[in-house]
This record gives sequence, structure tokens and C-alpha cells, in this order.
Amino acid sequence: MTDMHPSVRRPAANREVVVGTECVTPVKVWQPWIRLLHWTLVGTVVVLSLTGFYIADPVVLGGDGGGLMATVRFVHVLAGWMLITVLVGRLYLAFAGNPWARWPQLLPVWRERRAQLWHTVRYYAFLEKHPAEVVGHNPMAGLAYVGLFGMLAVQAVTGIALVAVTDRDGWEWAATGWVFQLLAVPEVRLLHHLVMWFTWTFVVFHVYAATLVDRVERGGEISSMVGGWKMMPTGRIEEELSRDAARRRRRRR
Repeated sequence: MTDMHPSVRRPAANREVVVGTECVTPVKVWQPWIRLLHWTLVGTVVVLSLTGFYIADPVVLGGDGGGLMATVRFVHVLAGWMLITVLVGRLYLAFAGNPWARWPQLLPVWRERRAQLWHTVRYYAFLEKHPAEVVGHNPMAGLAYVGLFGMLAVQAVTGIALVAVTDRDGWEWAATGWVFQLLAVPEVRLLHHLVMWFTWTFVVFHVYAATLVDRVERGGEISSMVGGWKMMPTGRIEEELSRDAARRRRRRR
């Protein structure tokens, strides 16, 4: 493969192993930046949730609790900016990452991805015995991530707006003051709180789905987000890389 994406590490032929009746090969699917953003997002969501719970329902252990609340708010805001950094970084990799990090993996724009989406829906409805054979995200997961990023963007905007409402002279109010033309302050707080619960609903399903696919395919679905490697049928890897190379050549014409 002479025209594949430069960030893809092509598996060596001598690393093929036979599982059942097919040859599988380790391939570096997830780049270091993707894995770093993934785990940073996990930690950020946990910190935001815990500090958000305290801000919504503080526990005063002694004194007036003002110092503790100030610290918790500071950590919450700091984690919020980390969340925004993760979103910007993931948006960048959607255009500059390897073939499995880019936006066509999130939105089923290609005919094959739409067919895989239908197959995946049938699999989770127990109408197919095996999940769709994909190297990166399956199309249903890709759409779920788009929904997740949308929810996190809502969290970022409403979070900045709630900070800005106490200081209407800063840039935060200039950027997000329009939110309060649509919703009252209590409604913005409620939306901010509800989206947090929707995010954790996604997390539960995400862990379940990743564990299920990992047990069925035995391709390293979970461990790949640590080391980056998945075990995939050799023919499937070559097929996806060839298709990506062909699309890149067409774009250069």
C-alpha cells in the first residue's frame, strides 16, 4: 500500500495469526491523540459530574462552607475548559486524523457505511448473529458519538452562560448571553443538569456495547483504546485502506 494515510501503521504480514478459519492481523487503529482525548474526556466527565452534584446540593461540614464551594466551583470551571479543549481536539482529528478518526466514521455518508448501519441496528435488535465487520467505529457508534459531542457542546455553552450570568461585563456574557433570551436561568440550570444524566446514560450503553462486541469479535475492542491495536481480518484491513487511498487520490485530482 503506497498511498495510504501517513498516520496508519500497516501490519506486517508475518504478524498474521489464524483464528478459526480466517487470518487476523494486528493493526494500529487508534492514534495516541485519539486515546489521550478519550481518557481525558472520561476523567473530565467524572470530575464535572461530581463537582456539579456538589454545586447543586452542597454539604456544609463546618463553618459557612464558602471556601469549599469556591474550590469546587474553580475545579468545575477548570474541568469545563478541559472539556472544551477535548471537543476542539476531536474536531481537529475529524479532519486531520487517520482514516478511522475522520468524520466519515462518525456520519454514514458512504453507501457501505449505511449498509453497515442497518446491519448493526439488526444486530442490537437480535436479528443478526454477528456485528458488522468494521475496523474503526461501527456506524451506529459513530452516530452515537455525534450525539455525545452535541450534548457536550450544549454543556459547554450552558456552563459558560451560567458562569457569565454573575458577571455580565466579560466576554463570556457577550458569547453566551443569547442563551437567556431563549431560557430563564433556572431552565438553563435544569438543562445543564439533565444533559449530564443523558451523558451518563450514553456512558452506560457505550460500556455495554463495547464489552459485547469485544466478547463476540475478540478483536481487542476495549484494549485498543489503551494500546491502539485491534485484531482484524487481514482482508478487511486491506479493503478499508485501499478504499481510503482511492478516495484520497480522487480528492487530489
